[in-house]
Amino acid sequence: MTSRVLVNSKSNSTQKTNLPPISFDLDGTEKRDRVGSVSKAYWQGKSLVFETTTSNTRGETSKMTITWSMDSSGRIVLDHLLINSTNPKPARYRSTMKRVQP
Repeated sequence: MTSRVLVNSKSNSTQKTNLPPISFDLDGTEKRDRVGSVSKAYWQGKSLVFETTTSNTRGETSKMTITWSMDSSGRIVLDHLLINSTNPKPARYRSTMKRVQP
């Protein structure tokens, strides 16, 4: 199993991104970007977890955690959790992906 992963971030899957891929060590090592976000990736049992924490100039913080796992049918499951310092109720959602046959 690899100890590093490359991530391409896209907000619109139909458009090519100008952002370079981000390399994550999968041991929880923190990476800081030029705008001050702190990200890390690590294994939690059989799940791969990505966490990103950001703060703004007003001192507000948000933490996005995306946990990748596989269900019993072989589908990839992404559990998203957003915790924002200005909203006491976390936002959660789940997306499930299945392989599309060529």
